[in-house]
Amino acid sequence: MSSRHASTLEVTLTTPSRASDYLDNSSAVLGGDSDGLALVISDATNHEGREVALPLTAVKGALGYVPDLVHGVHDDGSKWTRPVREESGLLVFEVPHFSDNAVTFESSVSVAASPATNGTSLSWGLSDLDAASDVSVNLTGVSNTEWDNQTFLSMGDGDSRSVSVAGSAPPTGPNGSPSITVTASELEAATTAESKSGFFMVAGWDDNQDTYVNSEMKFTNAPDTASSITVDIEYTYANVDSNDGVYFDVYLVKEAPDGVYAEGTRVADNAKWMPEDGAGNLTIPFDSPQNLDAGANYTIEFVTTTTTQSGPNNQQAFALHIDNNKPQTDWSTKTTDGVSHGYPTHVYWGAKAASNVAVSADDGTEVTLGDFSQGESKSTNFPIGRDATQITTTTGSGSVAVELAVQEKTETVDPGVELGNCSESYPGTLAAGETATLTLNSSCLSETNELNVTVGGDLSADAPAPQVGVVAEHTAASNQTVDYAGDAWSERYNVSKTWADSRADARLVIPFASNVVSIRDVEFRTNSSSWTGTSNYELDGTTLTVNLGSVDAGETTHVRVNGSRVRVENGSITVTSPTLAGNSLDTEFRMDSWSESSYIAVGGSASGSSSITSCRSRGRLRPSPSSSRRAASNGSTRRRLRRAGRPAPGRSPSRSSRRTASAFR
Repeated sequence: MSSRHASTLEVTLTTPSRASDYLDNSSAVLGGDSDGLALVISDATNHEGREVALPLTAVKGALGYVPDLVHGVHDDGSKWTRPVREESGLLVFEVPHFSDNAVTFESSVSVAASPATNGTSLSWGLSDLDAASDVSVNLTGVSNTEWDNQTFLSMGDGDSRSVSVAGSAPPTGPNGSPSITVTASELEAATTAESKSGFFMVAGWDDNQDTYVNSEMKFTNAPDTASSITVDIEYTYANVDSNDGVYFDVYLVKEAPDGVYAEGTRVADNAKWMPEDGAGNLTIPFDSPQNLDAGANYTIEFVTTTTTQSGPNNQQAFALHIDNNKPQTDWSTKTTDGVSHGYPTHVYWGAKAASNVAVSADDGTEVTLGDFSQGESKSTNFPIGRDATQITTTTGSGSVAVELAVQEKTETVDPGVELGNCSESYPGTLAAGETATLTLNSSCLSETNELNVTVGGDLSADAPAPQVGVVAEHTAASNQTVDYAGDAWSERYNVSKTWADSRADARLVIPFASNVVSIRDVEFRTNSSSWTGTSNYELDGTTLTVNLGSVDAGETTHVRVNGSRVRVENGSITVTSPTLAGNSLDTEFRMDSWSESSYIAVGGSASGSSSITSCRSRGRLRPSPSSSRRAASNGSTRRRLRRAGRPAPGRSPSRSSRRTASAFR
């Protein structure tokens, strides 16, 4: 007996070991500890709780005593206890409910960095730790490059300079290989002093013989240090005494010629040239060595201090001239009668044009470039490697500037991640585009999560920053136990969830009962918006997954679903392919247990009445106009379904679903 829905209540007496065979999410099981007996009370149609009355003599006969309490367990593992009372020969107790069901809201958490570097952190929040899956981290290799061009100025014969090529992969360059450009040193002259006949006066008297001449010259590509300047003089003279000469100071300033003299640093005090010094190189020593910015442009200023005259030609004035157009010419005098006498000169820093030039590195790389004229440049591939630490030049009597063009390259080496106290890494190198997957246990997660990225290997500080693509994902499945409505022919859900955090790819999973043959309606709404039907769902057997898309923190999602089902008498089935909403009924199912007295009752639907066909271990439901069916008292249709090799009547049900059992105490 039952206080309500007695017609749909079933009671089965069995042993505790077999009770689970009869238990599903519409059942409660009760049993005896001492005698090894159990009662399975089930209602697959009506799910609310009720009082149940069993004959006192039957219970006492089965258990050997009259219990004071009844203990029960549902299919989901939840337990309950209720007192037992005797009334008019009946044992009466309450069953609190039959059909709570668990629905699942699922969503995806995904954080990414493209790319990440060593020390990158990715953060996200998680409101329900129990809902989270393990974290899957995809690491993708990335090649990172940067140019590290290096210039070495004023390299003479046998000179060596340090070089550094960083990274974890062989370097490249302008044409796929590192290259060098070698330029021979040159003199560039310019002046603001008086010019005459294509040359200018460096020091001495002007043409009017009443003003000392000052001048400037610009030199490019200065060396690291300088201790002298050399004047290369070739001269002849007439009517000039051997003691007639010129005295001047030399200044050095880092600027372009500007017509202002005696600037910067005076590097030579009262330098002189006398005809008796003869032709050839005149080296003017600096008072002390000067440290220069290699490769920079400097101006040398000549400031005349005095001239000397002796002998009968006392009307002569002396001036040092250097041609504006290379090569430089003329050290000369000019007399009042217009007779000129020339003294060709050339002024330069250090060595002359380079010859038989070669450049080598200590990793075995070497190229030969031949002879250079002043200022000439040549370029060639120079496949230097990461092991090189210096380059050396061969230049003959000249000097050159060397520019190394190299693109350093770093690959993804030993990438890894840390989350809380957990860490995982990939040993070795990930080539560009190659992906490896690491897994972090869900126990590493917390309400506030920070994923730290490590990548690099053994690299120098000046190498391109190592990089790795990172995508970390996990699902967040929030289980809710809900009361669902049902009757003989339908199973309905109306559930909602308020999201604590923003989520991508949110989903709702509803495990319908095994006898649901079609989905009638799937609707959803957000917050207080209108209900909207959706076809964005999938069915896997009788498990329905509704895709909700992206949701925002604080947003509430409502979903309601209506499914149609059949009633199985004296047997059990599992629906393997239900009918989607809006389609004609066409459902496949598996017969888990069947006997001579088994049949399926099918309710009316929008598709019309239904008939049943048979097969060996599967059945199929389709609408049919056939009249060869017998009507049940409730107006439904039913037909017996048999399959070859059916078990004998009374065969126990399949154990394909989850089962649990409990006991009287």
